[in-house]
Amino acid sequence: MALFYIFFLHNYMDSITLHLKGDNILLNYPEKSSILQKLELLNVYGTLTFEQSLMYERLKRGFNGEKQLASRLNSSLLDNYTAIYDLRLKVNESEIQVDCLLLIGQKIFLFEVKNYRGNYLFKNNQWFLASSGKEIKNPLHQVQRSELLLQEFFSEHHLSHPFSSKLIFIHPEFHLYQAPMHTSIIFPAQMEQFIQSLHLESAKPIEESFYTIADTLRKHHQTTSLYEQIPDISFSQLKKGIFCKQCKSVMAPFTHKTFVCRICKQKESKEKAVLRTIYNYQILFPDERITPERIFIWIGKTVSKRTIQRILIKHFSIHKNGPETFYQ
Repeated sequence: MALFYIFFLHNYMDSITLHLKGDNILLNYPEKSSILQKLELLNVYGTLTFEQSLMYERLKRGFNGEKQLASRLNSSLLDNYTAIYDLRLKVNESEIQVDCLLLIGQKIFLFEVKNYRGNYLFKNNQWFLASSGKEIKNPLHQVQRSELLLQEFFSEHHLSHPFSSKLIFIHPEFHLYQAPMHTSIIFPAQMEQFIQSLHLESAKPIEESFYTIADTLRKHHQTTSLYEQIPDISFSQLKKGIFCKQCKSVMAPFTHKTFVCRICKQKESKEKAVLRTIYNYQILFPDERITPERIFIWIGKTVSKRTIQRILIKHFSIHKNGPETFYQ
């Protein structure tokens, strides 16, 4: 699951900016959830069902929206804040998922981020697609539910600081006709003004109790969702080989030390390509053991078992269980 708990650090995959607090280096950027990573890989190694395709597009769109918000916050705010992304908590028998909880200066904000694009209509407290008239779920109801459950969580764990909820529409091409005058909604045209207000808040010393609140939230974060599950993945039914990290097409040996994509001609060293493909295997089959024979089949037998074993010895720990040798 996404490594979500965070103090003052940009994602190492996008930009490396370290902020230290004591001896801790912590992450302050959204990461893909385990379900999104699996669906992304299944889209390469297999075929998504219609329902999985819808879930994949929804999660990908949501993740991109969170990244846009994180980028705005990281580039505009001072360091006196803590951002917790993709926070998932269990409250009694219910689950709450928060796109971003921002602890800044003396305030806490709950952000629900919507990456909607296109024209929508608000009418009689209902939301519709303007093009088709199809009704969609009222996102304000989702915010209200998250707010109530988070208040319940705070009460249960003796956390007493109030918070403000905001529904943020991040995509610049989003428009809501007959939009209600609702103080919790931030439309794209209002983002700059809202970010400026957060910048002023970040100039204040951060509330001391926020560190306790963030630590409590981290400890109770749920790594898997009750509502977003995919069926067991069959190794035998998936495509085998090394796939291009750019266009996802099949790669082939080019030289003794490199692979090349057959479509976009992207080149990658043999070791990096094999290692990346092993990591993909780990995401799809986290409970399966890694063995040279298994990886040999997984990469489509494009590299010798001896080369695979050399890469495994270099990058993984070796384990033995009777006559079987495997790597972790």
